[in-house]
Amino acid sequence: MLYSTLVLVILNPSIQAALNNTTDPLLAVASFSVALQILNLFVWFCSSLHQIVIQFYTSKRREVLIFLSFLSILSPLLLLLLSFGFAGDPVLRNVLGLEGELLLETRGLLRILAVYIAFYPWVEYFIGRSILIGNTKPIFIGRLFSVSFAILALILCICFFSRTGRQRGGNCDGCFR
Repeated sequence: MLYSTLVLVILNPSIQAALNNTTDPLLAVASFSVALQILNLFVWFCSSLHQIVIQFYTSKRREVLIFLSFLSILSPLLLLLLSFGFAGDPVLRNVLGLEGELLLETRGLLRILAVYIAFYPWVEYFIGRSILIGNTKPIFIGRLFSVSFAILALILCICFFSRTGRQRGGNCDGCFR
């Protein structure tokens, strides 16, 4: 578990370094920060699911799987609703005070992060199952893969979906300074 946590420590500095090297670092860092805080609301809610698996999986397996399925569908749908103007504007504009490019970039990031929150309940499920059977090696391997995937996805998103990446036809040479 300690090694797994150490691997996760690498993720945030890597993301920050990549965002600081984009063509508009202020906008990149600001929009990512807002989107990440919204995502953290959903992650916080799902972060104790491994405890539910540990406590109830052996006696109520079906109910645990139904609950996890429900969360893995509901969470990304709510995040996607926030990313569209008709549903997200009351929260993003009126509550958080986002306007202009910051609002547009945050909406785009929320759409991407919806994929993450769709799988997060299942990651917690497998962590709970691993703890339940007493084998924590898969947790470390899963976290290592997760961090590697997140860093790769960040680089690809900056290269192909950022304003500079689109202007250069998806060429990563111009995405970073």
